[in-house]
Amino acid sequence: PSPKIPLRYYDWFTGVITNRANASSQALALAEAMSSDAPPSDISPPGGSGETTPPPPPPPPPSEQAQFMMFHRFQQFQAFLNANNTPPGTATPGSFSVSSATTSATIPAAESFAPPPFVPISTGGPSPGTSLLRQFKTIPRATILEIVRFSFHPLNLCKLHHIGKDRSTATKNAFEVENGELTVKPRTGTSKDFPTFHHLLVPLTVYFDILAAHALSSGNARSVYIIAQCQAAYVRELSKLNARQRWRKEISLAGSQSIKDFSTTTVLSTFDHRSKQGNHRPLRPHRPRRSRIKSALTSTKAPVPLTLALRVVNTSVVCAKNRATPHPTARNLPHQPRKQAGRVLLPNHRSPRLPSLTLARAISHNHLPLPVPLITYLPLILSHSQLFPPSSNPPSRPNSDPRCNAVPTLPSVLPPSERSVSSPLIPEAWAFFLQDYPDQSFVASLLHIIQHGANIGFKGEDFAPPCSNLPSAFEDATFMDQAVSKMVSSEQVHGPFLTSPIPNLRCSPLGSVTRKRNPSKRRLINHLSWPDGKSVNDGISDDEAVITYDLFERAIEDLVASGPFSLMAKLDLKEAFRHVPIRAEDWHHLGFSWRNQLYYCVVLTFGLRSAPYIFNLFAEALHWIIQRHIPARLRHYLDDFLLTFSPLDDPSRCHLAVEWVISLGKTLGLCFQDEKTLWPSQVVDFLGIELDSALMEARLPLDKLNILLDLLADWNRKRLVTLRETQELSGYLQFASQVIPFSRTFMRRIFDFQSRFHSRFHRLHVSSGVKADLRWWSTFCTSWNGVRLLGQAQQQHHVFTDASGTKGIGGHFQNHWFASRVPRRFRSRDIQFKELYAILQAILRWADVWSHSHVIFHCDNQAVVAWLESGTSRSSPSMPILLRTNVHPKPQPPTLLNLDEVPDYWYQASAHLSRRVAFLLWHGLASSTRQSYASGQRSFLNFITLHPNLQHAPGQPLPASPEAIAEWIADMVFRNLSASTIRSYISALRSLHIDLGLPYTAFDSPILQRVLRGAKRLLGSKQVLRKLPINLEILQKISSTIPSSPSLDDLVFDAAIKLAWSGFLRCGEFTTKSKFSPTTNLSRDSVDFKPSFDNADHIKLTLPSSKTDTFRKGVTITISAAAAGLSTCPVTALKRLFIASPTSSPQEPLFRLKDGSPLSRSHFIATLHERLRLLGIDPTAYSGHSFRRGAATAANAAGYSDVEIQLLGRWRSDAYKLYIDTPPDRVLALSKRLHTSMALAPVQALDPLDLL
Repeated sequence: PSPKIPLRYYDWFTGVITNRANASSQALALAEAMSSDAPPSDISPPGGSGETTPPPPPPPPPSEQAQFMMFHRFQQFQAFLNANNTPPGTATPGSFSVSSATTSATIPAAESFAPPPFVPISTGGPSPGTSLLRQFKTIPRATILEIVRFSFHPLNLCKLHHIGKDRSTATKNAFEVENGELTVKPRTGTSKDFPTFHHLLVPLTVYFDILAAHALSSGNARSVYIIAQCQAAYVRELSKLNARQRWRKEISLAGSQSIKDFSTTTVLSTFDHRSKQGNHRPLRPHRPRRSRIKSALTSTKAPVPLTLALRVVNTSVVCAKNRATPHPTARNLPHQPRKQAGRVLLPNHRSPRLPSLTLARAISHNHLPLPVPLITYLPLILSHSQLFPPSSNPPSRPNSDPRCNAVPTLPSVLPPSERSVSSPLIPEAWAFFLQDYPDQSFVASLLHIIQHGANIGFKGEDFAPPCSNLPSAFEDATFMDQAVSKMVSSEQVHGPFLTSPIPNLRCSPLGSVTRKRNPSKRRLINHLSWPDGKSVNDGISDDEAVITYDLFERAIEDLVASGPFSLMAKLDLKEAFRHVPIRAEDWHHLGFSWRNQLYYCVVLTFGLRSAPYIFNLFAEALHWIIQRHIPARLRHYLDDFLLTFSPLDDPSRCHLAVEWVISLGKTLGLCFQDEKTLWPSQVVDFLGIELDSALMEARLPLDKLNILLDLLADWNRKRLVTLRETQELSGYLQFASQVIPFSRTFMRRIFDFQSRFHSRFHRLHVSSGVKADLRWWSTFCTSWNGVRLLGQAQQQHHVFTDASGTKGIGGHFQNHWFASRVPRRFRSRDIQFKELYAILQAILRWADVWSHSHVIFHCDNQAVVAWLESGTSRSSPSMPILLRTNVHPKPQPPTLLNLDEVPDYWYQASAHLSRRVAFLLWHGLASSTRQSYASGQRSFLNFITLHPNLQHAPGQPLPASPEAIAEWIADMVFRNLSASTIRSYISALRSLHIDLGLPYTAFDSPILQRVLRGAKRLLGSKQVLRKLPINLEILQKISSTIPSSPSLDDLVFDAAIKLAWSGFLRCGEFTTKSKFSPTTNLSRDSVDFKPSFDNADHIKLTLPSSKTDTFRKGVTITISAAAAGLSTCPVTALKRLFIASPTSSPQEPLFRLKDGSPLSRSHFIATLHERLRLLGIDPTAYSGHSFRRGAATAANAAGYSDVEIQLLGRWRSDAYKLYIDTPPDRVLALSKRLHTSMALAPVQALDPLDLL
């Protein structure tokens, strides 16, 4: 039978603890009584002084476990009352029972209690629909929101009760682990501790009470009971640790360690690593000693206390959280990478169960002895290991022949003392995850490389010529010093040495390279190909270095096979080559010299010929491990890994899969770059090309498309070119041809032109054929924006063509056919030409029928088939026909350059709409407007979360009712928000209703309008501190600060201020915020000098984007030159800038600084304030908008009419009046004129006009 739990004992024993708002002192007294040997005394229940005091409770149970069981039973009883809306004290003893099916871990049914006489207690517990702020008056609003949204940090438990407030501030030593290295760093922090374990129960109870109250407000009684179960399970784990160790010492020792939130609660426990003569003892708890900690802080080789996190996770809590909280879930929010991925999350569909424990990732270090073999813990170390168990074995990977690194032995892991080299790679982990790999000799080779180093495959003659470093090494000596020092400190390089530390040390030149379009980023290179013919790389044969990379086409095939709306993720290894050690026998080949000191590399280095293949062995093994555990399509290109998930996969599970891969990398000793990790999304950048599963297209990113257009524009102006320039062109076109259909056909003449160079110093005239191909590239890129459509066509057509040896051609398509003779001028051509000519005739006849279809040509000539597949041919006579064959008329796709990317969560939230409608709905508002609306929408959701009684339905905050909006307005008023902010917040909430397709009639309620008026009358209008205008006098003074020999930055600033003042420009119209784009920012092409550049008396300035030009049609304004001799002429300033800084492309920024960057808003404001400060003018009163205000003020002073001012400034409303500052002297003069004789003149009535 189910155990019967007496009611009265629970109601008295925990009534004090669970009093949410006004019984903190009684809870503290009870906690202190529980921590002592004597029974509690002088504790009266809350409810007023007039209530009868109950008799003393029985003494505390003798054991911690019994105390926990008592607490657990009470939580189940409380959940029962909440679930049934029964106030405490109304139930009778014995009326509540818990079946054994739901309390499998509770105390046996035979145990009973002897409760004292029953006295009803009003606990003040939560009731459905009551505001959480009123239930928990002492808890701050922000803290309650963090709790109900599961973002509360347990170190902030002190905010829930005064006993846990800050105790002291001191400097402590904290352990930090980065890239497998353990370091000790001083850290200043405030410790938050509790005197006893029972004091911790008070804020914990408040924490779970808030969760239960919020869950109850959603109308889900089951969630309340689940939260109570999880609370009991969590407290039990704390009780177990408290029974073994002292709580205060554990908190003090943990110091800076973070205790994760409730869903991933971490209880810190310290264990000692002990090993004697290779015999490892199991982990066991110990009490920390000062001497042991001190020795651990001073020596990394001493036994270091290793912190292991016990993660407590309950599946039911996740379910309850998702049901009870109205905030958006992970399905419709962009994923934010977790700082630590070390938790286990069971699928939501599983039944409720008690928490399960798993060891978090253990910190490993080369100098730390392991207590037990690492393989024992590997299944428990990985994040979410239960979600991604190993599946059937994939086949062996390609490029997995060890070559010179092959070993005849079986896979084995040696003790650290028997290993020849040091490496961050962990052989125990590699052996564990590859134990089922089909080819164990491959595994043996990997383990041998990790433990003894890789053979680089050098078979040449030992040759050590004297060398000097490249000139590029001295361009930035500071960078070289830092790079060499970093490699030495990370043990990737040994040194420095004054003399050769090893025999036959061979030094190769050092250098540094920068990217052409990012000169600030440098990379150190070791020129291992010097000297020509006798270099280190010359001693490595092709058999050891050749590698076949995975093609980008395979990634496209995976996306097509997976289907639209698939999620993709990309990971990139950090310093990939430097993970792999080199055997000691090859160290002398990799020496270099810097500042007259010798060094040599002990890991694979960039520039070594065989390094890519050797590293790829580990990349292939990592690929196999991931493929075995993660149900996704996987591709890798050396250190870049691309995961493509099915569109049917849960997005949250995809995120967990990426976390598992990152955790796998750390376990193996590899490090993924956080800044380059792209979490699951429908748009990813892989190998420099964007893959979009929503639109099913592969395209060039905007920056790379601009590079291509600039390169083509530069070549259109060239007459003579060098080999290097031609190679740069052909290389970039080769890259772009991956996503531009049929583009390879228009590269053959460029390759032929490139082969005509005899040396790198040779210069050739650009041929007409190359120019024709480049014109095609320019036209095609402009029209198609570098987009390649993916996916299968809706229909397939088969076409059969053939040609005879002399003069006949023919073709067949469905029920149509043709047969004709080859024109007389082509009859002498070869058979390949005629086969292509037949295909061309078929295209000309039936192309209109093949729209939106996939056409397959059947031809009996293998050479023609190869030409059609590759898009190019070495046959010069056949290329013109091939060019025409590949040009298909297609409609131009709409230009989306001016639109921002739609986030994934928007499509998920708009699942009831088609994707096209959702796309247009998102872009119905500007991205900046949506960003500003987000704060107002968030404010209402926070408010309605804390006031569940105002929700539309339990757990449904929207649509908002007039009462809810009015209460929200009142809350904002008494939180001192301004009236304008409140009105903008209401507009944001209304926009949210429109986006979600909800009724928004509540916003038109007369009551709401009157409440708004009352708020405005109460708050008043906030005085806006407007910036002062820059008038003509100040503009002339600023112009005078330009030096007589100005730099390029001076000319840019001079032209910008004069153009801004003369053109009434807003600051954002001539400066940039982030990246430059000719579609939104001013370029050189935006200025047109009239009538000519030399004799310009005015300019036509085209603004591609402006505030009033919502749809970016472009606005052209006319700006006249000033009179001769005036220093404020914008036309003269622009001409000086154009002459001093000529550009190669009209698409380059109009205002480009000397470092190549466009003029940003921050740089412009900083320069303006600097110039004003030199003039003795307070710069804080002026901003970038002061030029527009100053121009409007000057126009008004000059007597311009309102219509003329509105026309010059492009104002659509009367807002221009706010920009005009009337001088006080003029106002005084107007007032004075009232007292003149003109005011005494009689007013004559005007006669009505004669209508005839």
